[in-house]
Amino acid sequence: MALDQTPEGLYLLPSAQKHADGTPRFTLSLPPSYNADPGLSLLAKLEAEHAGFEFTTRAFFDGHLQAGDIFLMSARISVSTRWARQRVCRARSV
Repeated sequence: MALDQTPEGLYLLPSAQKHADGTPRFTLSLPPSYNADPGLSLLAKLEAEHAGFEFTTRAFFDGHLQAGDIFLMSARISVSTRWARQRVCRARSV
């Protein structure tokens, strides 16, 4: 998969889910070595070639959150990527 790259070397992966006008709901920034990491590589593949990474979670939030709502989940550490991620999910009209 060919991705755009920032001047800093990050790869830009547009979300599988789109707004009504066809633009991505968000863009993921991936490090240059993302393909060498099994977890990030799978995330990128699911986002680029399927319905998106954690599609069921996104669908749940879309179905239950209203505009302006904020839902905070605790930080999660992925051993495979050695990343700590704070996941903030907001209604799609933000």
